[in-house]
Amino acid sequence: MTTGVMADTWYWIARLNREGQWHEQAVALNASLVDVPLLTTELVLVETLNFFAGSWLRETAAMLAVHLGRGRTARVVAQTSVLWEAGLTLYRARPDKGYSLTDCVTREVMRRSGIARVLTNDDHFRQEGFEVLDGA
Repeated sequence: MTTGVMADTWYWIARLNREGQWHEQAVALNASLVDVPLLTTELVLVETLNFFAGSWLRETAAMLAVHLGRGRTARVVAQTSVLWEAGLTLYRARPDKGYSLTDCVTREVMRRSGIARVLTNDDHFRQEGFEVLDGA
């Protein structure tokens, strides 16, 4: 496994929303991961932007996506038809789980990248054998 860490939607929302209940945890996690490469996906950014669509943080979220797209904070994995199919395969294979398609694609990216750790509070990642870093 590589030393990188996947940044899920929870992490980006928590980092941006200073008034949110998880902000301090996300800031502490960020400080503990200095020099650790972060990876995220375009679908995670879509979820993050959707979360802030009706919020006063909409522009801040948009700027985060622009910043991340330039590769300064994390490497953003582009959505491809191959990833779509792999995510959809996992989505269909787990009808007993509440996995979102975004999470299924994220898991596939993690597997392909050799990443075992994820910044999230989503226990579904644990169910697939990943280490959840939620600061708790």
